[in-house]
Amino acid sequence: METAKEAFNVPCPVHNDACINILSTDSSSNQDFYCWKCLLKNVQEGDISFKTKNPVDILDFINKAADYYKQNLIPFEPNRKMSEATNEYTEFLSQKAEKMEKYNQLIEAEKTKITTVFDNIIVLFINLITDKKKEYFEILDQKLANLHNHYELFETNLKKAFPAEQDIPNLFPSKETLLTQLTSITDLDKLKFFVKDLNEDMNEDKEGIGKGKNLQERRQLYVQNLKEKILNIFEEEPVFRQERLDLNSIQKVLELEVNEFLKNSLRFKISLLNSLLIKQEDFEDIRDWLPQDIVLNPKLIYRGSRDGLSPKHFHTRCDGKSNTITIMKIRFSMGETFILGGYLDQKWHSSENYIQSSKAFIFSVTSKIVCPVSNDSYAAYGSQYNGPSFGGNDLLISSNYEGHMSKNSYEKIIGLLEYKKCHNVRYEAMQTFQVIEMEVYTLD
Repeated sequence: METAKEAFNVPCPVHNDACINILSTDSSSNQDFYCWKCLLKNVQEGDISFKTKNPVDILDFINKAADYYKQNLIPFEPNRKMSEATNEYTEFLSQKAEKMEKYNQLIEAEKTKITTVFDNIIVLFINLITDKKKEYFEILDQKLANLHNHYELFETNLKKAFPAEQDIPNLFPSKETLLTQLTSITDLDKLKFFVKDLNEDMNEDKEGIGKGKNLQERRQLYVQNLKEKILNIFEEEPVFRQERLDLNSIQKVLELEVNEFLKNSLRFKISLLNSLLIKQEDFEDIRDWLPQDIVLNPKLIYRGSRDGLSPKHFHTRCDGKSNTITIMKIRFSMGETFILGGYLDQKWHSSENYIQSSKAFIFSVTSKIVCPVSNDSYAAYGSQYNGPSFGGNDLLISSNYEGHMSKNSYEKIIGLLEYKKCHNVRYEAMQTFQVIEMEVYTLD
């Protein structure tokens, strides 16, 4: 009699959240079964050996997909006015298509920038390697020149011990000959050896070579002394000692160093915003004002029209978040609207205390100007009664999202240039404004 089959669940050893339904006569099987996610992943990666790892039958996956489509099929209604549905989405898709085209252009422009910069880096790297090779060549050439000079010096000294008659004027020169030799020297190293040669001749007896000895003994001691010196000079081989060049190790070191350099020095990351307040090119300007060590990955965490334009909603969404960009659309009393904002690397809070930062800044998107913090101790203020507030009322958003401007902790009043566009209005009138919309992005 055939043993009845029972259904039981088997966890996937790769995807813990995947549960595989198995119908078997043996629930104690020790085999590993892999889910369809694993199967698809390995098929895409071309892992042929994966078929030996007991993947669940692909037909189970196909059946589930077919059931899903069957359950979610929208019955076709011949009498439905398709034009209404078409009109409903055509404009939306058209807008998205325009945005996609814009993104394509931005990405291609960014790729052009990256190509230019990396081409320049390649040229700099080649020049660096070429200069380093030249430096090594110069070291080896200098070593060889020193050996030549030493050899010539010892050769001359040896001839002095056994002088030929025709060499005596050069080996034991007169004052006139010495001056002639001196004026003919153009190389600094040769000048050093010339002086050293003369000095050793004059101090020869200090080494005890000539004291109490006859001429033959003095010659033998002199030659022995020269022999010891020249052996010491030529004991070290004048070569670049690199018996085995491990290219793999060099590649690994270069990859680590280059990656670290690119991470710290270059910030090529196309960051696309879905902002209601600024355009992509505006964000590119803001990106240039940010600290060099910032890794750009902007994420919208607060929008006034979506989450509520109030201090409570701001702090609910933004407290504890660091590296934030605040962008706000404001309206002055004369009806003029402008886009201002600020960057804070520290975390927002609502503890009724100032926030210290040396990297904070406020900016105007409208006028393309940035204003760094001038008093690090008062870069921002966290209060449950206010929205995002920079400095000591430099850019303060109060409880009813009415804004105030003054010059305290930043180098200048960020909205002054904007307000000058409102003609025939006293400067004091610009100190207050109304926030119409606000967005806060975190870059972490």
